[in-house]
Amino acid sequence: MKFIQAYQNLMRGRYGRFDFLNRVVVVIAFVLWLVSAFPALSFLRWIVIVLFVYVFYRFFSKRIHLRLNENKKVHLKFQQLDAKLFKRKQTKTAVTQLYFECPHCHQKLRAPKGKGKIKVTCSTCKQVFIKTV
Repeated sequence: MKFIQAYQNLMRGRYGRFDFLNRVVVVIAFVLWLVSAFPALSFLRWIVIVLFVYVFYRFFSKRIHLRLNENKKVHLKFQQLDAKLFKRKQTKTAVTQLYFECPHCHQKLRAPKGKGKIKVTCSTCKQVFIKTV
């Protein structure tokens, strides 16, 4: 019981979360640790130690807003990367809508499927072109 109270007193006012950024850093550290098993790459162990120190620093930090902002930025970057790699952005309306790019400015546009040939005006560059949907 005293141990739990001591831990609660220690963590009061600290970040104390194992958030997305901490998980990413731990996974990278684990992969580097596995790679450092090769004798030629043993210097990677120091990087692994630095990464774990960084995770503990974030975990015990009292600057909660900074840690939240760091996590938010990294999470947004991973979402953007995921959207680029796997094209998951348009899954909800992909059944009823057709997505395409403007040939002039490469703005992403959409139109309802099954309309045949339509005249499309780009919302960004105002170019008019014909598209079959």
